[in-house]
Amino acid sequence: MLTAQSLTARVDRDQLHIVSPRVHFLTGEALNRLRDGATVVYALQLTVRGERAGKALARTEERFAVSYDLWEEKFAITKLGQSPRSVSHLSAAAAEAWCVENTAIPIGVLPGDAAIAILGDTATHARLSAGARASAARLSVDAHVTALEQVFATAPHLA
Repeated sequence: MLTAQSLTARVDRDQLHIVSPRVHFLTGEALNRLRDGATVVYALQLTVRGERAGKALARTEERFAVSYDLWEEKFAITKLGQSPRSVSHLSAAAAEAWCVENTAIPIGVLPGDAAIAILGDTATHARLSAGARASAARLSVDAHVTALEQVFATAPHLA
């Protein structure tokens, strides 16, 4: 388990990603199995807590199928699940980093103060706040009533 002090957080397209060069999992018996031609499935879990031993504010788990090309001595990875993606020709460090980078939590599921504390970046906070205000403005009652009036005005009338 890694703590916030050993991680760097960033937001990309409203997803909270972490970066940590200290995450190493292509080791030991699993690495031996990969080098013997097996595919190994790894599950990475990202949990955000308000306090070290506090309640989980958000959690996600991603699964990755990792294989090893014996001739090129490089790794290939397929992210499993709802939006599968693949990458190949990676060194061990690049493969580990790719898996960590592709384990993200939607920023919208976090309480506002948690997102600010995690990011600690006023520019990112300002961008997220502006986006939230713009979304809230589009979702006003007046906007909904206007949209409904337009739908009913153009809908065919049943006699």
